[in-house]
Amino acid sequence: LSHIDFDTIIGGRIHDIHASFIYQYDKLSNPMDILLACGVNNIPTSDSVDNIIFQFKSLVKSIKNHSIANNHKQPNRVVISTIHYAPKYADSRLPPYLNQTDKGSQV
Repeated sequence: LSHIDFDTIIGGRIHDIHASFIYQYDKLSNPMDILLACGVNNIPTSDSVDNIIFQFKSLVKSIKNHSIANNHKQPNRVVISTIHYAPKYADSRLPPYLNQTDKGSQV
């Protein structure tokens, strides 16, 4: 029996997805396959590249800890999607101080 959930947080950042995972899924005991497609809204903020990467690592750690806490024989699996180059920060017509293409690439 398969079950699929899609969680979408309009304007959400990685910490919002992390909180959502803990709130909605931490109490479930079954192992999960998780695809993370988030972080695009972190790019145009003051979050540094290192901070964004730290947030991803923290979220993945919570997902792994879920498996440990529930003694999964096959642990949760997680894949992080490449951050998309949104026009709001990666359009070549933006002034250089607003163009965040390099920051997105570094993450």
